[in-house]
Amino acid sequence: IKNKELWEASTSNNLKGFTENYYANSTSFLDIIHKENDEIVFSNLFSYYFQYNHKTFQKFCKNLLKIDDMDYKFEIIRESRQNIDLWIESEKYIIVIENKIKSGINGKVNKDYNQLNKYYDFTMNYIKENKLNKKPYFYIFKPDYNNINLKEYDHDGHYTLIKYSKIYEFFNNNASQFHDEKYFQDFLKALHKQTIPISELNFNTMKLRFAEKIRNIKQ
Repeated sequence: IKNKELWEASTSNNLKGFTENYYANSTSFLDIIHKENDEIVFSNLFSYYFQYNHKTFQKFCKNLLKIDDMDYKFEIIRESRQNIDLWIESEKYIIVIENKIKSGINGKVNKDYNQLNKYYDFTMNYIKENKLNKKPYFYIFKPDYNNINLKEYDHDGHYTLIKYSKIYEFFNNNASQFHDEKYFQDFLKALHKQTIPISELNFNTMKLRFAEKIRNIKQ
């Protein structure tokens, strides 16, 4: 690397451009604070952006959750109902969302009962005990690389898997609805990273570190 005869004159500028473009196009505030894989942070972000624009959330429900007539008014509760990540309640519906990043289904008591069963039972009892005429829906949000085998845990088929690539596609296509929200582009970048295979993320990180190492030595 230190042998100047092996390098062309433009190499340093190319390396500098590579690292600057990488940070500009890929890095979000979650990367800076090392929370890019934090389930709690992503659940908080979902809660914030779902409530930020209610009409867009209605569209989200129709396109991804297959709920055609979601109410305009709804309440989102974070981890206060049986530790459910996102509990969304409206006049007609209760939406239960379990958000998984790099983790799997936990809380497994035995082979036939786990956290998904617990959340389902809690929701159905809540509806019954409060004599509510509300229809429940159950979802798991997961990055594309997280290979959760839902059949192993959800024998009765109550839950639907929603990939982060679909969530990213929706918010990217509806970015104009959040044009005045200054952190939205960071949210998009963070979502997009969860759509990339782990092997590709690791390779990109390796390339970045290698380019920075070379650039620092040549300076």
